[in-house]
Amino acid sequence: MSDCDNLTNLDILSSLTSLGYLHLFDNDNLLSLDGLSNVIPDNVFLQIIIRDNLSLTECAIQMVCENFDNPAPLVDVIIDNNAPGCFDNQEVMDACLLSTGDENIELLFNVFPNPTTDELHIATMNGTGFQKVIVHTISGIQLMESTNSTLDLSSLASGIYLAVVTTNQGTAAMQIVKQ
Repeated sequence: MSDCDNLTNLDILSSLTSLGYLHLFDNDNLLSLDGLSNVIPDNVFLQIIIRDNLSLTECAIQMVCENFDNPAPLVDVIIDNNAPGCFDNQEVMDACLLSTGDENIELLFNVFPNPTTDELHIATMNGTGFQKVIVHTISGIQLMESTNSTLDLSSLASGIYLAVVTTNQGTAAMQIVKQ
């Protein structure tokens, strides 16, 4: 879809569960990709291009995020020159990382101390089973991965990082501060 000045959302596509291609170009009033929320990420076959949609600020939907996260990507994802929040691939990948998992999963574990100077501890609650933690830079570069619930962060420079915690209940990302 391109140059559709009256297009503000994709609700008309809400019954879709698979896509061959998704091309969204120059739709200046498009605000949301929410109509694509029923598309199963594994049912996107070839290409996602979202470009020059000047009002589109949110692209971190499950279909897009899981195609970025695929270790052997079969889907070409190109996001470019949209509004801030959906400006380019890196910005959307960062947003995907921050929105990983169930919004309530972070209630099932505690990360402390935060801020920290060296060690970071992850304690689970209510029978939740800790599986792993991955620490990323704020721009999404993976720095370490551990199945130990205590991390030694002493080698990291002071700054803000993301801890992506996986439990038997799901995955969530938390901002951590290293002093």
